[in-house]
Amino acid sequence: MIELEFQEYVEQIKKTLTAQIKLANQARSLKYDPYSSIESIITPSSTDNILAILNIPGLENYLPEKINQNRNLLLLAADVAKQIVNGRFIKKPKEQLILLAIQSSFVILSRGQCSVPKEYVPKVRIDPKQNYLTLFFANTIRYVPGTIIGLAILISDYLRGILHLNRFHSSPDSIGRYEEELEIFLKMNDRVFQFNVDHVRVFIQNIGVELSSEPYERIEVQRYRNLPKLTNHLRMGLCVTLERILHDLQPIIIQKLQAGIPEWGWLDKLQFIIPKQNRTFGTEDIRSTQPLLSQSNRAGGFRLRYGESRITGFGTIGIHPVTMALTGILTPGCTVQLDFSDKFYAINPVSSIMGPLVELEDGSLKRINSLNELRKMKISTKQIWEMGDILMSTSDIPISTLIIFSAWTEEWWNREIKSAIATKEVNIAEVLKSGNLSEGVLNQMLHKPLNYYPTWDLAILLSKAFDIPLHPKFSLNWNEIAISDFILLVQKLKANPDTSLHVDDEILRIIKQLGASFEIIEEKIHSEILNPFFTIFKQKFSKMMEILKEDVEELTVEFLCQEMLEIPVRSLCYRRIGFKLIRIEKAETRFTNPPHHSLFPLGKHGGPQKDFFKVSQDTSIEIRVADRYCISCKIYSFKVYCPECKQKTEQKYRCREGHTSDNSICSQCEKRAYPTKPKMLNINGMLNSGIKKAGSPEVKKVKGVSYLDNTYGIPENLIKGILRAKHGLFVFKDGTTRFNYTNSPIRTFTSNEISTSLDEIQRLGYSHDIYGEDLTDEEQLIEIFPYDIIINKKGAKFVFAQSKFIDDELAFQYNSSPYYRLQSYENVIGLLVVGISPTSQVGVIGRIIGYSKNNVLFAHPLWHLLKSRSCNGATDSITLLLDVLLNFSSEFIPASHGGALDIPSVINLVDSWVDLLDYSKHNISVMNRTFYQEIPYNLEQINVLSYEISLLTSPEVAVQTSNDISAFSIENKFIEKKIVDRINIALESLQSIRGVEEGKYVDNLLINDFLIKITLSISRFFQQPVRCKLCKTTYRRVPLSDKCPVCNNKTLELTLSKGWVLRYLQIINQLSNKYSADLSEYTKSWIRYIELNKNLLFDVGPRPTTLFFNDST
Repeated sequence: MIELEFQEYVEQIKKTLTAQIKLANQARSLKYDPYSSIESIITPSSTDNILAILNIPGLENYLPEKINQNRNLLLLAADVAKQIVNGRFIKKPKEQLILLAIQSSFVILSRGQCSVPKEYVPKVRIDPKQNYLTLFFANTIRYVPGTIIGLAILISDYLRGILHLNRFHSSPDSIGRYEEELEIFLKMNDRVFQFNVDHVRVFIQNIGVELSSEPYERIEVQRYRNLPKLTNHLRMGLCVTLERILHDLQPIIIQKLQAGIPEWGWLDKLQFIIPKQNRTFGTEDIRSTQPLLSQSNRAGGFRLRYGESRITGFGTIGIHPVTMALTGILTPGCTVQLDFSDKFYAINPVSSIMGPLVELEDGSLKRINSLNELRKMKISTKQIWEMGDILMSTSDIPISTLIIFSAWTEEWWNREIKSAIATKEVNIAEVLKSGNLSEGVLNQMLHKPLNYYPTWDLAILLSKAFDIPLHPKFSLNWNEIAISDFILLVQKLKANPDTSLHVDDEILRIIKQLGASFEIIEEKIHSEILNPFFTIFKQKFSKMMEILKEDVEELTVEFLCQEMLEIPVRSLCYRRIGFKLIRIEKAETRFTNPPHHSLFPLGKHGGPQKDFFKVSQDTSIEIRVADRYCISCKIYSFKVYCPECKQKTEQKYRCREGHTSDNSICSQCEKRAYPTKPKMLNINGMLNSGIKKAGSPEVKKVKGVSYLDNTYGIPENLIKGILRAKHGLFVFKDGTTRFNYTNSPIRTFTSNEISTSLDEIQRLGYSHDIYGEDLTDEEQLIEIFPYDIIINKKGAKFVFAQSKFIDDELAFQYNSSPYYRLQSYENVIGLLVVGISPTSQVGVIGRIIGYSKNNVLFAHPLWHLLKSRSCNGATDSITLLLDVLLNFSSEFIPASHGGALDIPSVINLVDSWVDLLDYSKHNISVMNRTFYQEIPYNLEQINVLSYEISLLTSPEVAVQTSNDISAFSIENKFIEKKIVDRINIALESLQSIRGVEEGKYVDNLLINDFLIKITLSISRFFQQPVRCKLCKTTYRRVPLSDKCPVCNNKTLELTLSKGWVLRYLQIINQLSNKYSADLSEYTKSWIRYIELNKNLLFDVGPRPTTLFFNDST
């Protein structure tokens, strides 16, 4: 993409954006909403983004100039923080200035990506006696990279010095408390990252400020208890903070050194030795909702290779589509975890990597490398013998994780032969002549190793000539069979007249372990891959026997093969990767729980679903809403604008004594005053009036909310809820309607795979493919523009319904003409949407250019980045831009902690080519294209840093091939299934996977999941509260009077049912009966214990004599 092309593209978007802003402002000027103009701030650059988030008076005149003078973000953030605490922009108490300065550093260091700083660091405190600074971190700090957290703490220490505050000195007990809390946190979250205890001590002793957080009451520490100023509960926000910082200490040091900051000089002296990762995924590492699909280091599991395709990288890894199809529970967009990394990854299909090896019903093995090949198979599959490849970018491996060296692949072979040609004195012409090989064929293999493969004779020739290992096309699992098995195989070959061995159990077992495709024809084994090996093994039998007589250290099958073939040989895979499914992909409407159409409260009325039609029609009902007053009309109302004169009303407060005040402290009794008041409202009158005005007599159910949790208790206009109910939409907490998607990156696309015609693509501004050729064919690869997105049909239908809702809203609420006027969901191409992350308050404008058949949202990696996302299986939402402009209001946002997340307060549309390049350069890393040339192949773990590159100017980074993104579009078997059905589906998949021990899997599933859950359920049954059937009041304990103290009725009931307590018993009994032979005695005794307690609890069956484990149970 070039700058001129980008500017034309952005101007096209800005033209539509300007028109929609004008329309929304005209509509909101009628004063039916909390504000008379749009509330989202549109920012055209990262600087404007920062200014809009911080909203500090005077900063808009200071920051742009400083950014032009200094592009180093750390120095810039430190300078702005210094100006804030010195009172340049705003006058506040010292603690509030420090808090604002630290919060601003989060925003500046992240270029506006950490957009809700008050949610990360909610408060600071200066100790009144010892005069040191304490920072309190919230649990939401987990959304912030460790590098930014560490640098923000560095800035806080810098501010401490400026303000002449004392250093915080940690006592040995407080340091021990930090270590204990971090140990508990890492254990409970199963982190693969292993921190260095010395690093923790050095860090805490030297940072100069105290780190803390609010206690997490569910977990207590055991060793360092009853310390001054601390409870015995775990400080979760603190643990997240420490883990993130220790995880990213290296980049923190690098950025500090680049900025030339003298503070924290002690940090430069720390020695970083990244430990090898020892965690493995075995049958014990499972949960009922997270099936294990490949055990670590177990034959038959996945193997790892490094690289990228056009829909992988940026937190997304590649799996062969045939593997996905065979499992039935792996589909594009699923989130998975690998055994060597703490990160989660999304998956996408990549067709050019090695596919699975399957065992057929007749006992033969076949490597399947395409979906068409799978569909054409006449013999059904019995088992997935090997899962195939995982494709991963080195840039997706955390810096603190040593990479696991990959399997022997075509890329490594290509690297070996290129290195040999460059360094070894070999007459290439002689080699080509001896193999009857043209130079063009060799060049094709060298430049396109994934498309051109050598024959056996050519592979042997090149290996001997250049002393390189045999091509991976002919590699087998030599390391997965025993030497005794190899000797037996060669002995059988020697005794056989030809290379087609007769089928017997031992030989079949050995050949299957080798992982070679073969057929069984007339009770004989036929294999194109094995035949040339077998021929040589028959000839070299005597040589093998001579080697066996020698005293060879560490004799291996691989060594014997090398000696017999007289060339280097490598096994197909040296490490099988543990692979666990975490969650399936999402493409669904987003709503609160329970879903509702309107942000209008009904209190205890309207039944469980808060249905307006179920409210009593006789009288008005009491609802707690905002208490506002119109000075002109002298009337109270809950509306921001007076319904009579349209003047803005004033917010009033009332204390519990009934006094009216203008602020939250009563002017008469000096007690707390509240902005809401119970009011008598004629709900049915409002409903009937709204239905009549909205022209929607067909609406028979409108769901409201129980109460409003926003700051002032301001409700939404009821007509909007009626119109949402008409179109089957639900409202989110901020007044918008949303559709959830799993993020997925894409760099290039074809018009055919996104169901958009070439004419339509060209109308959207696309003129050429990635090679600069004019668009004439629907299969040409086109580089996607930064703000364009590809949704699916579910999302297209949602957007269509949303457009109909907005057209009705404009017509019936705002007395305006409809805007969209769409006829079907296929007309959504070209519409502008806003993408919103649940961890941010910054939305990003996107443009729909097509739809795929997958339950993911494809977009340029930069678009996901601007939403503060790295694509690793994260779920974000989209909504039409006009929905945000018309219906979003900050007055609806919950006042509780976390309420400011997941809202479009700021909408980002970076319109500067330079600014966008800067974003791309600093925030997107791709796999170094010279990785295979620079790193020698070995079996050790190494640390490889990726390099930063602009994807806007390098669309051809991807090497691996992903076919039509809509070609693989099966529905995940897990979707909309109950837990029992999911377990059965998972077990059905595991029965066909050799890489997992099914029996042990079930045993550990029962112990680690279901038996714990049902035991806790029984415990909770004895501690449950009771509830009144009539007034719905809940009591922690049964009242002594056996009556409800509120309504004085004997209508108390338990809140937990028998069905809820025993909800897992069916699946426990089902699994224990089916896998009885595989269960341990411990598991069986636990199941008997549950059955006996069930009988005691619900008075059924034989009653137990004890509630404890013993021999009799």
